[in-house]
Amino acid sequence: MIKQLLPTSLLNRSGLLSLTTALLITALPELAIAVQELPNHIFSRNGGNSTTVLVDKRTRSAYLVDLEQDEPRLRRSFDDLLFGENDGEKLYEGDKRTPEGVYRITNYIPKDKLAPIYGAGAFPINYPNTLDRMEGRNGSGIWLHGRDDNDPQKQVTRGCVAFNNNQIGELKSLLQKDTPVIITRETQFIPATEYQQQREALFSLFDRFIEAWEGGDLDTLGDLVHPNFHSPGGIDREGWLDRKAQLNQLYPKRVIDTDDVYAFKEDGKQVVFDFTQSYCADNMRARGKKKLYFKRDNGKLKLITEAYSALPMDQVDRKQIDHFINDWLDAWRTVDLDRYLRHYDSGFRDSSGKNLSQWRDYKRTLFTERPDQQIEINDLSIRELTNNRYQIRFRQDYRSAEYADSGIKTLIVKGCPGEFQIVSERWRELRSH
Repeated sequence: MIKQLLPTSLLNRSGLLSLTTALLITALPELAIAVQELPNHIFSRNGGNSTTVLVDKRTRSAYLVDLEQDEPRLRRSFDDLLFGENDGEKLYEGDKRTPEGVYRITNYIPKDKLAPIYGAGAFPINYPNTLDRMEGRNGSGIWLHGRDDNDPQKQVTRGCVAFNNNQIGELKSLLQKDTPVIITRETQFIPATEYQQQREALFSLFDRFIEAWEGGDLDTLGDLVHPNFHSPGGIDREGWLDRKAQLNQLYPKRVIDTDDVYAFKEDGKQVVFDFTQSYCADNMRARGKKKLYFKRDNGKLKLITEAYSALPMDQVDRKQIDHFINDWLDAWRTVDLDRYLRHYDSGFRDSSGKNLSQWRDYKRTLFTERPDQQIEINDLSIRELTNNRYQIRFRQDYRSAEYADSGIKTLIVKGCPGEFQIVSERWRELRSH
């Protein structure tokens, strides 16, 4: 394994192997085994730095894998773990098996609140998850925990994963609520070039699904849904597709943005896409954490269930609105009339009552007479109104060779990210004293 064979000169300052390093050492035959150290289980796109616990039931080991700028780095490995008394995937309460799947840590329980059997501390995980419940698996109380120092001969658990107490003490400072935990029958490490190919294939599948959903392409969407699909609410595949068709009619235009996208593979049969989703359509908007569970059907990964939890809407769209305003300003400064007017809605009115046609004539004259316009804005504030409308207010300082003023401008903007348009514009001059 890498911790045994890889020279420290090839590790970064944290003692971790980067994907870049792995790509370089593929050219060194004597270190060829090192390229096997990229886990074929954890991928990300635009994700922040994070840590995942990867548990291997066959070798009774675990790994801490960091993702930094979407590159996997092996932080630490643990050996000689204890698992459930019985082999195989957990199916029901009391079967003394350790589950296999993609989970999250729910909390930490310190030693002083535990029975001695759990050792120095415990990290409960969210078994059964959405997929487990959909497929009929049940049970509870699956933890990553320590061991009873007074029972050193114990070699099995009732279904949990047991580390030694020193390891639990180390993990206490590294793991937190929502840390991903992948428990698999057998881990797989692959060359860096193959890892990149796997990553591209997974996110190509993810993009195809999101684009079909956003574009209302029900044929493509249907091809990507598993025959055994069931939502947490009990809706089957046909009911889910019918619901999407109804929403297509109700909201014919929608924008679906995704961020912090992770792909977790338990093994070759299951992939979970975990991401932040922003959904915007006429008169409605929602933001939340989404999980899409894919399983294989005739060799192809297809959606078998999903989970969603809403997030607060605070400051949502701030980056997109900033981008819209900066593009609007750039068109104004460069006197690009056509591009400038593309930022305005067909029903636009300014504070004096000018409609879009009159506004176009007015601006065309100004752009011709003042090709040297300089506009600066400060103190920008955004207030969300109703029905995907925003009030954007800022101080504006305007200068040209023959005219200058300063004042407060208020724009009312509507629409979804990438489709914002100005529906009204008000100006209040600041007079000097």
